[in-house]
Amino acid sequence: MQSSSSWCKMLKNKFNRYNNLNNTILETRKFAYCEYIHILD
Repeated sequence: MQSSSSWCKMLKNKFNRYNNLNNTILETRKFAYCEYIHILD
């Protein structure tokens, strides 16, 4: 899944740029889902 992995990198870069307190719950859930996909890969 090439597209999802690149989307994952974008999300990680976004997380690195901002403080965790500034992230919305939706972004946090997306990030967790992304990590879950990587475990399966």
